[in-house]
Amino acid sequence: MRHVVLHGRYVVLSNYYELLGLEKTATAVEIKKAYRKLSMKYHPDHNPDNPEAEEMFKKVSEAYSVLSDPEKKAQYDSPPNMFDTLFGGGFPFGGLRPERPDPNAPRRGRDLKFIARVPLYKVLFGGTHTIEFDYMDACDVCGGTGASKLQTCALCQGKGMMSRMEQHGGMRVMSTVPCPKCRGTGQEAMERCEACGGSGNKRLAKKFMFDIPVGLPNGNVVTFSGEGGIGINGGPAGALVVRIHVQMPDADKMTKEQREALKNFPYGE
Repeated sequence: MRHVVLHGRYVVLSNYYELLGLEKTATAVEIKKAYRKLSMKYHPDHNPDNPEAEEMFKKVSEAYSVLSDPEKKAQYDSPPNMFDTLFGGGFPFGGLRPERPDPNAPRRGRDLKFIARVPLYKVLFGGTHTIEFDYMDACDVCGGTGASKLQTCALCQGKGMMSRMEQHGGMRVMSTVPCPKCRGTGQEAMERCEACGGSGNKRLAKKFMFDIPVGLPNGNVVTFSGEGGIGINGGPAGALVVRIHVQMPDADKMTKEQREALKNFPYGE
């Protein structure tokens, strides 16, 4: 038996060589031959309604997937480092352990999407158009933290993550999970933000004016950087994405000037 760290979890695994009935000095040809023999023996098609054989087939396949890959085999053959096993090093299948994203890192605000219904005369002659709408976003007072004052989380001591031991059949698995109290940020509220009631979210109002160039096509999408949702932890704001929907007027209400302009306007082409 040996311990490895797999996807951030400490797992007790069987010896792959013993599982295939091989010595550690086995060649690639011998590994392949042993796998074929055992996979035929334990294949579900040859062992219907036999869960033990199916489980053995999965283990044999797992052993072969590691030992048949030169890079994975080299890492598996390396002696486990006790310090790494206890404190989180030694990621066996792919080199370095992937780093957990920092929940306190700056994050770009979300993009806001809006359909602007623009009167035809603005498209014919150009001009400006104003849109107004409400939307839910990170609180613009507390920046989405839900607190007006923060302190180090007492449960995780500011680490943001906690270890948890679980029993899965015959395996003991230790996983690292976000702290349930601070949700992985390492900080908790000392004082609740009054603007959002501590939720971190708030209904905001948006009013934005932009230019309408002559001949702007129906359905055209215009993007305005920095006019979207609020950035988190000092991150940049998102974008405002506006889809143009040209509103056709009642022909009986159009002026003579508008009718003449419409005749020469290649609308829809």
